[in-house]
Amino acid sequence: MNKRLFSIALALVLMLGCCAFAASKSVAVGDVTDAKVTGTTSSTGAEVPADFAVTPVAVTETTKAVVDDIAKAAEAGDLPTFFGATAMAEIAAKVPNVDVGSLKLDEVFPFTDVNYTGSIGDVTVNMRLTKDYKVGDVIVALIGVLTAGNVAWTPIDATVVDGGEVAVTLPQAILEAGATNELVFALLSE
Repeated sequence: MNKRLFSIALALVLMLGCCAFAASKSVAVGDVTDAKVTGTTSSTGAEVPADFAVTPVAVTETTKAVVDDIAKAAEAGDLPTFFGATAMAEIAAKVPNVDVGSLKLDEVFPFTDVNYTGSIGDVTVNMRLTKDYKVGDVIVALIGVLTAGNVAWTPIDATVVDGGEVAVTLPQAILEAGATNELVFALLSE
């Protein structure tokens, strides 16, 4: 009887461990090729140039360290410490009825903007990502701007639109920073 109970308990522990391991590996990390921009709009009403693009890029040595660090923090359930108190307070303001400590990392990848001019202001970009999101899902997007070995994380407006795409509003300051700095996109969800 005790051997049978022990065997059942051991099987449960192994099964839960495998499920937790599989869940921790569900983050889309690194060289993401499934992030496709499907539309853009400008906050100033100016026409977004046809050659403007927001594109995932290959992981560099610098962005690899950031991507690896955020993936480790997500796996350890420690995203609040990773992003810091200021970013977490800004996240809380964007999703006021959500325990921000319970948000999980879904996507993280380096990206660049091409042919941006300040005259178009903030740009809202619709992206198809690796996960199929549903309208009403709680999501928070953050952009990391890498400067001199540091990363400054800024939560930005994001929402799920019809068809499972994610619409994110990239502020002018971040797009301008992308001209001389590497950028990393991260998406958290409930």
